[in-house]
Amino acid sequence: MIFALACYGTRGDVEPCAAIGRELQRRGHQLRMAVPPEQVGFVESAGLPAVAYGPEVESFWNADFLRGSTKTDFFRNFWRVRDPIRVVRQAVEPLIRHWGEMNTTLISLADGSDLLFTGLLYRDAAANVAEYYDIPLATLHHFPIRTSGPLVRIPLEQLAWRLIKRAEDAQRRELKLPKATVPPPRRIAERGSLDIQGYDEVCFPELAAEWTKENDRRPFVGTLTMELATDADNDVTSWIATGTPPVCFGFGSLPVGSPADTVEMIGAACAQLGERALVCAGGTDFSDVPRFEHVKVVGPVNYAEVFPACRAVVHHGGAGTTAASMRAGVPTLVLWGTEDQSIWGAQVKRLRVGTVRRFSATTRESLVADLRQILEPGYLTRAQELAARMTKPADSVTRAADLLEALALRHVFEKEDQVSGVDKPCRLCGSTGPHDKFAIREMMFGTREPFAYFVCAACETLQIVDTLEGEELAQHYPPNYYSYSASPKLIQWLTTQQDRYETHTGGRAVGTVLAALPTGFVRVVMTDIIRLLQQLGVRLDARIIDVGCGGGMLLDRLATIGFSNLSGADPFIEADGHTPQGVPLAKRYLSEVPGEFDLIMFNHSLEHMPDPVATLRAAREKLAPGGKCLVRLPTSSSEVWKLYKQDWVQIDAPRHIVIPSRQGMAIAAETVGLQVEKTHDDSTFFQFLVSEAYRHDIALNDPKIVRFFGPLRIRRWRKRTEQLNRQGLGDQTAFVLGVAK
Repeated sequence: MIFALACYGTRGDVEPCAAIGRELQRRGHQLRMAVPPEQVGFVESAGLPAVAYGPEVESFWNADFLRGSTKTDFFRNFWRVRDPIRVVRQAVEPLIRHWGEMNTTLISLADGSDLLFTGLLYRDAAANVAEYYDIPLATLHHFPIRTSGPLVRIPLEQLAWRLIKRAEDAQRRELKLPKATVPPPRRIAERGSLDIQGYDEVCFPELAAEWTKENDRRPFVGTLTMELATDADNDVTSWIATGTPPVCFGFGSLPVGSPADTVEMIGAACAQLGERALVCAGGTDFSDVPRFEHVKVVGPVNYAEVFPACRAVVHHGGAGTTAASMRAGVPTLVLWGTEDQSIWGAQVKRLRVGTVRRFSATTRESLVADLRQILEPGYLTRAQELAARMTKPADSVTRAADLLEALALRHVFEKEDQVSGVDKPCRLCGSTGPHDKFAIREMMFGTREPFAYFVCAACETLQIVDTLEGEELAQHYPPNYYSYSASPKLIQWLTTQQDRYETHTGGRAVGTVLAALPTGFVRVVMTDIIRLLQQLGVRLDARIIDVGCGGGMLLDRLATIGFSNLSGADPFIEADGHTPQGVPLAKRYLSEVPGEFDLIMFNHSLEHMPDPVATLRAAREKLAPGGKCLVRLPTSSSEVWKLYKQDWVQIDAPRHIVIPSRQGMAIAAETVGLQVEKTHDDSTFFQFLVSEAYRHDIALNDPKIVRFFGPLRIRRWRKRTEQLNRQGLGDQTAFVLGVAK
């Protein structure tokens, strides 16, 4: 696919985009990048193509304006700013002046692309270009952009829009788009754009709760950085090793007002505290400053390598630098110059891993006091605890690339659907459609790789478009998928007692107590299959085979309660063998197993088979007179599929190949000479819990899933699950199939 990345700003704005771009390029995608002229060399040095985007940043907003007010006063603290209209006009005027130039670059950059990715500056211009090409838009946020409610949001949106509207109207006329009637943020949200939060959720824990319903649109990925080595790293590491760990002072792209005074203040404060100082220049020229024996002045360094070796870090509060100091696990002092930097300073103070002060208000005395405060032992302890919770840089980049890749692929699928539906024959009823197609993400491992599925236009069976095979399929199964995983002995004992109670072979005392408990509290998920065997009148000496048995856990449960003629068949186990209870397991397909059976079970295995009709035909041929097939699997004839669609947990792409509707299963059974005699829904609240998590972009293997939902919500889901099972609308059911009469 082709990704267009447009990012305007300083090195701190560009590097996160470059980090994502490099990962997308590594995955084989074509990349186009537009960055400020002075950043083109940096991006190209990272191996990425780049074109100039707008004027040099220094000519856009001068440092005095940024220090005196802020570009981000526009987004926060609106009512606390003196003469806010003037501030907003000053912030917006350069945007308007260069709007046409940026539009020209964006049109060229995004032509033929599958997704347009942008930073906050010129996001609205990029959104119009994305709308023009009908491609997805994704925006990277280095800090939260939010307001305190609709009474604030509406005036802010209206004021900003009024100031840029003439430039935006001209752009939309050039693009032949309809005249906009609502502000850009609303239009962007309505198009389903992605707002990637390029910082750690642990830094703003309150936002996770506030944005719960929007988590799929505002996912947290952690701070994005390339952690590039510099020429100064070895020299700095050697100097640090010659003495006590220093206090590191880092400055961002904006030059400080007086380099000489700054170094003199640092030198005096550190001398008073008996500390060494390492001063890392950013956009400031420190070549003509006083020299002190305990102060080393260097150029840019790799913060990821240097910060952990320091006693504390003092910096300007840039998003990337703050994340680096937090990841390093050292106390932090933020001396901010612009309002977005003050946001990070406030969070450092709130998390109690450091403190904050405006740089222009900093004196030698205040610096001594602030350093003395953060060098107290408690700050180091809390900083180390926070560091352990921060997202690793590589994980942040991977997560962001996954999100962009999934969004672009989903759009590609949707465009294909607009041209024509899927015309493949349904695997159960044979209808050639056209069928509606869906892009379903892999969410067990959280790779979020999308796979094309379709819903049969005739029988509503859900199925994958193209079946994966061999190694391509195997990589999507966990290593222990087919293994035998024994439960703790107490759980095994309770399970056996409950099973014996259900089959009237013992366990009456314990079984009575367990049966009285709410569904899913202590009762075992597979208990319903034991109850079904009892209801079907299956004898203890019945010839039973479990098809797709894996390691044979269910067979051992049956053996424990007295079933004596058991076997299993699964072509994907390593070799023929036996379960711990001695039940024979065969590495073969059902059609290759000799003999006939009184009960053939498919316990959540038929949905993994590419040709379920052929498998049911083999089962029909293996049934003894009066025998039954028991097929337990998910079904698309469920409330949860209609409610969650692509986020329904039971789709389990790409492992589940065919998820039949109730009608589809009846047709498949009839095709091979069987008939559905009864069904029994045995869904659990898992259908709601994990589907809701997927909707919020939380993968099954994400530890956050266990604490994302409260007990009250889970209680409601349990109750609703029981209702749906009674109504025959659960998301998984057991089909009892007998020979057609």
